[in-house]
Amino acid sequence: MGQGLTKSDCEALTKHFPGLNCSLSRQVVWGTLPVRCSHVVGSGVVRFDDTGPNFLEDDYEIRIDFSKEDHFGCPKVFEESGKVAQLAKREGIPVKDLHVNSDEGSSCCLGIYPDYQWKSVVDFLFDLVLPFFYWQTYRRETG
Repeated sequence: MGQGLTKSDCEALTKHFPGLNCSLSRQVVWGTLPVRCSHVVGSGVVRFDDTGPNFLEDDYEIRIDFSKEDHFGCPKVFEESGKVAQLAKREGIPVKDLHVNSDEGSSCCLGIYPDYQWKSVVDFLFDLVLPFFYWQTYRRETG
């Protein structure tokens, strides 16, 4: 896939996620990602609003590095607020059990998506990143 961060990506990020910063020269997105989602138990579908059941609100400090790719060619995502590592420590489990890779920088394992079609960084956030962090929050808050 080998996606690169574009000027239009940075403009869209500013509009949809004002807490995220964008550097075209470094090919990195970083900052605060607000997670405001809900889901219906058993559906596996995450909604990006507060109207559904199981609404959770959280913030994560993240970094998306477009110079590094995961197994599916998407940019690597890193959780830098330490919430996932703290949960692993609290539960006495390896952080890899919470889908954090043991690679350089401990990137997030967003799932298995061999057919994922890249559209934009905003779509990537909605399609893969926000659901990952919603489920991290859900696990932390509900077990």
